[in-house]
Amino acid sequence: MYIICIISANSFIHIYHINDFLWKKRVLIVRSAIKDKEITNFYRFSKGIPERDILVVRYQRNQSLINNNPMKDSFHRSISKIIDSIDQKFCCVLIGKDGGVKESYLSISDTSKMFSDIDKMPMRRIEMLNR
Repeated sequence: MYIICIISANSFIHIYHINDFLWKKRVLIVRSAIKDKEITNFYRFSKGIPERDILVVRYQRNQSLINNNPMKDSFHRSISKIIDSIDQKFCCVLIGKDGGVKESYLSISDTSKMFSDIDKMPMRRIEMLNR
């Protein structure tokens, strides 16, 4: 388990901007107001995360985290530009593989809605056909 964490942390060393995930990942930005328990439950009950190429970014006012690893300031600024334009009542923002904001959510716990939204996306439909 420890080795996996090291490899995972090292895989994000060269990430400077959210656009580094273009065409590779769907990014779910989660505001810091979400409790760790909610994030843990999200992962536990969301076996569809890897299948849908979702990367979860924890956003805090002064930093962004991936797998509890602080990201570079330039990455955080690119996330801030997106999250600051979204109404504060939303706790999560889904960014598509094309880099566009696809949906905002009031709760991270509604994974069925989130997965349904993703599964309706044209790129996701192609992915499902090719698997």
